[in-house]
Amino acid sequence: MDKIQTLINRSSVLYSEAEIKNAIHLIAHQINQSIHANELYVLVAMNGALIFAGQLLPQLKKNIQYHYIHATRYENSLTGDSIRWLVKPPKDIEGKTVLILDDILDEGITLSEIVSMCRTMNAKEIYIVTGK
Repeated sequence: MDKIQTLINRSSVLYSEAEIKNAIHLIAHQINQSIHANELYVLVAMNGALIFAGQLLPQLKKNIQYHYIHATRYENSLTGDSIRWLVKPPKDIEGKTVLILDDILDEGITLSEIVSMCRTMNAKEIYIVTGK
């Protein structure tokens, strides 16, 4: 417990809660304006995009169906390796407009593989949003 408190004491706030809420609101507005499909199939990349999705999805003015996906290159390491799918996109994305939510765009390798998988599964359109 002392270690956690020490880390908290040494931490600083980069963005306020209000700034984060405003940024997510702006992203939702852009999605609502840019994606013209009324039906949207949202794929939430685990584990990182879970909180982001929970804040973003209620602001979307679309009929939403969602599912989680889990592709990893890191396992318990700090360096990436080959992609390993823990949960692939569901088969029913075929012919649908897909929005992929991810937490961070690092090198883009994992996200590129997710997009490639969605194309292979015949998604109609694919959009990507990352939290950072």
